[in-house]
Amino acid sequence: MPRLAQQRRLGNAVRSIRFAALAVATLTVAGAATKARAENYGFNAATGDWSDAASWVDSAGNIGVPPNTTSDQAYIGTTSSPHPSAAATSAVDVTDARQVFNVLLGNDAGTDGTLNLIAGGSIEFQNMFVGLSGTGTLNFTGGTIVSGVSYWPILQVGHFGTGTINLNGSTLDIGYGTVTI
Repeated sequence: MPRLAQQRRLGNAVRSIRFAALAVATLTVAGAATKARAENYGFNAATGDWSDAASWVDSAGNIGVPPNTTSDQAYIGTTSSPHPSAAATSAVDVTDARQVFNVLLGNDAGTDGTLNLIAGGSIEFQNMFVGLSGTGTLNFTGGTIVSGVSYWPILQVGHFGTGTINLNGSTLDIGYGTVTI
């Protein structure tokens, strides 16, 4: 094969390799840009199940994705940013396995947020605020709550608002110990 033809073939091969490398790099960056990230979600119905996607609104106003990652925040009973379109009074049932970073029940003054943990349901969180500035209620009628997605879990009842926890037939695992009632 003449030397010029070999150089062209080699040049084409090098260009193909460079193009493939650029394509992979571009896809990697594009994939990273669309990777799931922490989000704030507000429950926008008076009552419903956590798994009902149509009952959740994200901070951009999009409806249709319930919070379920260890970096998400779930607001139940809120009227302030980032969830002005969420319901001021909400009661949410947890009937399956869920995980979030923060759960805020009764986030703002004048709001009321209730979380009902039903038999068979479980929720794992790092921090839960029951009655942050409004009225918050956590009802256990079966199921499991696990705190401690990372270090130093918080279960705070009545910060600036009023918080109530009703326990009956549930397991509460906070950090280094478990309480079964």
